[in-house]
Amino acid sequence: MALAGGMVATPAFADKSDDMMKMMDTNKNGMIEKDEYLAYQSKVFDKMAADKKGQATMKDVMKAFPAAFAPINPWQCAGSVWRGANRL
Repeated sequence: MALAGGMVATPAFADKSDDMMKMMDTNKNGMIEKDEYLAYQSKVFDKMAADKKGQATMKDVMKAFPAAFAPINPWQCAGSVWRGANRL
């Protein structure tokens, strides 16, 4: 499984994704519904934007999600499924 940024799934990532699934899947049906996803992301945002009255700066966002904003090394992406279109 390839991820945005050219990262490849590892056992450590699989453990984290299982933990995240358990946190988001509040009705325990093995699926993430839109309302579950949005509720989880709302909690993430609230932690990120603490003391900002419902607002976050781009610096806050970048600090909360450093991997999403890391520079891309094209040599790390060579041979992976990722081709740039998957990166937001």
